[in-house]
Amino acid sequence: MGLMSECLLPNSNPNPLAIENLYIELATLLEMPLIKLGYLLIRTVAKPVANVLKKQTKNHPLFRSVCVRLAQTYHRSEIKMSRRLGGASKAVTEAAVRPLDEQKAIEVGANFLGETLVFIVAGTVLILDQTVSAQKEQARRQVIEEKFNQIFKEIDEIKSEITQLKENKPVTTKKS
Repeated sequence: MGLMSECLLPNSNPNPLAIENLYIELATLLEMPLIKLGYLLIRTVAKPVANVLKKQTKNHPLFRSVCVRLAQTYHRSEIKMSRRLGGASKAVTEAAVRPLDEQKAIEVGANFLGETLVFIVAGTVLILDQTVSAQKEQARRQVIEEKFNQIFKEIDEIKSEITQLKENKPVTTKKS
């Protein structure tokens, strides 16, 4: 039987644990699309922001110089890495790399900054999502542990009552 049928059987007392499990299951099902929608919204907003950053970078002198330095460093690293992976000798690998022209460097640097922004936003959202999920899981485990402790306490009380009954002693029950 499913959780829904356990909770809603006609002419029966609903199982409180089944009701709680149903609530948790429904909350989880509703929560997942909202988290994914929020993630998609943030990524969607981050891309136009990255595009604006790219445009501003091309026009602002400080950002232009940062983009040129970043692009030249990226270009040198990429060429050297491809040379190493291509099996070139050390002399060829360490040989000077012809720099990019300024317009190409600005474009590469602006694209790199834009993609870095999108990557950082996406990574941050994933980390936050993972943190929230871990906290919820910890809270769920704590609730389950408390329920088990309560059950074990009740079992101990029942054992004590059984022992007292076996010894023909009057039963004293503790109300918690």
